[in-house]
Parts: sequence; structure tokens; C-alpha cells
Amino acid sequence: QLWEWSSRSNGWPIPTSPVSGSRFVPGSDSRFKFSNDDGCWGAGFGTIDGFYGFSGRFPGFGQCNFGYFDQYECPYYILDYYDTYDPTLRTELYASLVASPTEQPSVTPPSAQPSVSELPSESPAPSFSAVGASLCAFPDKLILSDDGTKMLIARTNGTHCAEDLPYNTCGFLPQSNREAFFCTDCMVRSHQEWEQIFFEGDTELFRIQWFFNESRTIPDRFDFAFFGGEQVFWSVEFPDSTSLSYNNQLWEWSS
Repeated sequence: QLWEWSSRSNGWPIPTSPVSGSRFVPGSDSRFKFSNDDGCWGAGFGTIDGFYGFSGRFPGFGQCNFGYFDQYECPYYILDYYDTYDPTLRTELYASLVASPTEQPSVTPPSAQPSVSELPSESPAPSFSAVGASLCAFPDKLILSDDGTKMLIARTNGTHCAEDLPYNTCGFLPQSNREAFFCTDCMVRSHQEWEQIFFEGDTELFRIQWFFNESRTIPDRFDFAFFGGEQVFWSVEFPDSTSLSYNNQLWEWSS
């Protein structure tokens, strides 16, 4: 199975206008359209597609905009296939700093589905610093996980999770831990693992571990997913230390 970024998104969002002095603000040079239409951060069986009913299935866990507006669909989290309204919902998405077995250069994705390989085994702690994994001109703004092995690259909330998710460079990272963003240069190394933590207010609900079959940079990840799809293994972990897995699945961010 695969994660297919979106036939509507055009892949990795490339800004076409300059950045204003204010961070993530609407206007002529706004960078809000991270997804061109809809999107789903989730884990489950089969194909997870942000445009539910088109080619995908409802996820077992996650946060999704299935076809309306972020402000109406983002304040719901999905837990064991049931959605719950929660305006305090937020997620934090981290990219692994653990060095991949092989570093891959940025490439142009094919029009057909790329080949896949076996899932990687657990890698040792990184030998490089977080700053070395970033092009950020303001390294003091970078946010690491508590164990120092992952870099925060995005945050969603109850009003911004897909097409209204703002994106910008690290110099415009929000100071508030509630404000949504996607950082375009906080992590530039190729990697294979993400961790996404779901919160209700300050209480952790669950976290999703994403294990991709291929090591890629983040822009390549979204471009490959748009053109052909990305295979992913999900592990959903709960605060009581229990977990469940979805092996070899397909995440279609949005068809």
C-alpha cells in the first residue's frame, strides 16, 4: 500500500511570492495553501485518502479534512475509527535525525509509482547535530524532541491541518505552542521516520510512528507521494504503553 500525496496538491508547495515581515499572515504573499485541497494525517488499514470516499478509507487514528474547510473539519480527532470534536486538538510532527542507511540526493519523481524496499531496522543515535540537518538561518529557533533524536517540522491545530496549514522558513516559526505551521527548512536531510503526537489540550491522546520504505528529503517525500505514492508502516502508541501496528499500508494525503 502507499501514501499518495494528492492529485490536487501539485506536490510540495513552492511559494510564488516573497515573504512578508509578519509570519504566516493572510494576504497577497500568504503561504497558507499547504495542501491545495483536503488532507489526512492518519493511520489505518488500506488506503488513507484525504478525499474520503474517492479512493481511500476512513483511518483508525488521525486528524483529517475530508472535503470541506479546515475550520470545520480540523477540530476532530479520530480514535479507534470514531471521530471526536475537540477545539483544543493539536498535533506535533517530528522528523527523525537518525541517519538513514544511505543518504539520497533530491531527485525528480517519476510519473509512475517508485519502487520500494524493505522497512529499515532501528538505527543508532545520530552522529550529527540538529543544526547540521537544517538550513535554518536561526538555529536557536529549532525545536528538538525531549530525547534529541527528532526535529519538529510541523504543528496542526483545530483550525489549520490541511489546505489552511501555513508554511514558511524557520525564521518565521511561531512562538506559541498552539499555532499551526509547516517549516520548510527545519529538516533538510533525507530520513525515513516521522513521529506525530496528538494532544487534547496538554494531554497526550496517542502518537503515530511513520516508517517509510524509502529515505527522502521532505520535499521529495511529498513529490513522490503526489506522483506515485509512498509505502508506510504505522505504529500507533498510547500513553498506557500499549500499541498497534498497520503493516505496509498506503497513505493518500488527499486524492
